Amino acid sequence: MLHLRQAKPSNVGVSFYDVPTEHWAYNAINICKQAKYINGYGNGYYGVDDKVTYEQVIKMLVSVLGYAPVAEKEGGYPEGYIKVANEIGVTQNISFTSTDIAIRETVAKMIINTVHLPVMEQIVYSIVIPHYNCPDLLVRCLNSIPEQTDIQVIIADDYSDNREYIESRISSLGRTNVEYHYLDKGWAGHARNIGMSLARGKWIIFCDADDYFTSSAFSDFHRYKDSDADIVYFKHNAAYTDSGKPCLRFPIRNEAIEEYLIKRNEKTLNGILYRDVVPWAKMFRNSFLKRYGFLYDEIRSNEDVMFVVSCNTHASRVEVSKSIVYTITMRPGSLTMSVNRENMFTGFGVAIRYSKFVKSMGHPEYCIRLLSHVRLAYKYYGLKEALRYIKDANNKNISIFSGLKFTIKELISKYNNSKNPDYYNG
Repeated sequence: MLHLRQAKPSNVGVSFYDVPTEHWAYNAINICKQAKYINGYGNGYYGVDDKVTYEQVIKMLVSVLGYAPVAEKEGGYPEGYIKVANEIGVTQNISFTSTDIAIRETVAKMIINTVHLPVMEQIVYSIVIPHYNCPDLLVRCLNSIPEQTDIQVIIADDYSDNREYIESRISSLGRTNVEYHYLDKGWAGHARNIGMSLARGKWIIFCDADDYFTSSAFSDFHRYKDSDADIVYFKHNAAYTDSGKPCLRFPIRNEAIEEYLIKRNEKTLNGILYRDVVPWAKMFRNSFLKRYGFLYDEIRSNEDVMFVVSCNTHASRVEVSKSIVYTITMRPGSLTMSVNRENMFTGFGVAIRYSKFVKSMGHPEYCIRLLSHVRLAYKYYGLKEALRYIKDANNKNISIFSGLKFTIKELISKYNNSKNPDYYNG
């Protein structure tokens, strides 16, 4: 009932200042904090040596049953939780004074009552949002997600500069289905992995903090709520962050989806499985990800490519929708738009791994054009950097000419898109 048997020891840092990592109850307290069963005193302290009152016990039990949103609407802690506990039967046939120190016998009776009560509507969707230093855009993202009891929103913050300000912005929204976790620096892959470990929903949906969902997204997700697929693919659109003006980003994934919906066969399905290597605009079955233990690479950039292609090629069944559920934005200064020597070299390493992977799967036609990476290295950092790339490819036994075989359709698509001034394939 408490979901603690399946929970792993927390690695998101100390939740409370007075609960050090060596404390005997550290893992249990951290897990309950992450699940929002406990909040502490609101000042960063848990009161680890304080006696527990009945109203605190009730708050935990009501939260475990999933009735916290109802209790908050009924007045919050403690009155709202006590009211809900009385209504659903947690306190049935038990006499107590809410502010009194709880005794074990009475708490045991409350727990017995609780284990026989039905859990409120289960979490269906866990939205995992890695965040770093863009709180205003994060708020826009959150506002595109409905406040529903079947939606869990997990913000995994990759050590942003102003934690207090970000927490206050999130708190000002008054959302009861949002969890904020402030992490040690570990890049976006680490943040996503932590978010996955905390996900309780049937489906996991990844979203970048500077992007947002379309107005119909969750209605479209709901159509596939009971699907037996491991992954459901949707279309996306793109816009400039500041103006909202439409632009083109990753058009190849929408083209692959459209081709599959017109002609469903192995070739067009492979177009999705090997070309759509971004985590957004998809629903991943939580049990599928846990079964295979898929994790993002915890590296500087391109951390999502191998995760997604591994998921794509291991899925027993997939579904593909024509619905547009996600808006990816183009923002100066974002990781994908900035030029950084080490990020580029990390991306080249991922391109090599991806190309070797698709070759091993018998699909060399999907290899990434490594020479284009070498060309960009030369353009921005000169001959010495380009030679660094060539040496890295040689050391990994792959030719820099890998992936140069264009199909006529790819050339035409690339040419048509290049004429659009708002095109960016990244």
